Amino acid sequence: MTGVQTCALPICSPLKQKAIAGRNGLPEEVSDELISRANITAVTALMQNPSAQINERSLGRAIDRFSQDNEVKETIARRKTLPLTIAERLATIVSDQLKTYLVTHHELSPGAATDIVLLSRDLTTIKLAYGHEEEELKRLANEMHRCGRLTPFLVLRALCLGDMAFFEVAMATIARVPVENARSLISDSGPNGLKALFDKSELPPHQIGRAHV
Repeated sequence: MTGVQTCALPICSPLKQKAIAGRNGLPEEVSDELISRANITAVTALMQNPSAQINERSLGRAIDRFSQDNEVKETIARRKTLPLTIAERLATIVSDQLKTYLVTHHELSPGAATDIVLLSRDLTTIKLAYGHEEEELKRLANEMHRCGRLTPFLVLRALCLGDMAFFEVAMATIARVPVENARSLISDSGPNGLKALFDKSELPPHQIGRAHV
């Protein structure tokens, strides 16, 4: 582990792992090693360490490894800054938990609970995305598209809420065209620009009318 004198994690005691996780200014390499090998207590302590440097890939690995543990996910969510892709993913996980709560505590049908959760998830995603730079929006849209979360409803909600930046990037991602091309087609005052983009994206045809605002 570069820059930190410590033992090899597999043979460290849990107390030693936790002590390492709490050290000031922990570099990314050490954080990644802890996330990959340490126990849950140490990883939780790492996430609670505001000076620890943790990159996006390591944060994603922590979510994967401790997907069933709410405390780890909550400590990740409470970090001062998070990459947009990680924040969106956490919002998705929390939404799934909300669905279970709605069904078990409020006598909602699973279908109704799903509708509420999807609306809440979409609004949360749009709020998270608002104001971010285009490159970060591209990464978010690509990750959501890869996981099947960049839905037509989400894209059109972004447009209805006035988030043109996310709408343009999302449409470009779905249609597999450069953002500049998507932006040009969206801003085309004629009837065919937006239609051509929708045709390329293979979104449902009935959504085109809703997009003309």
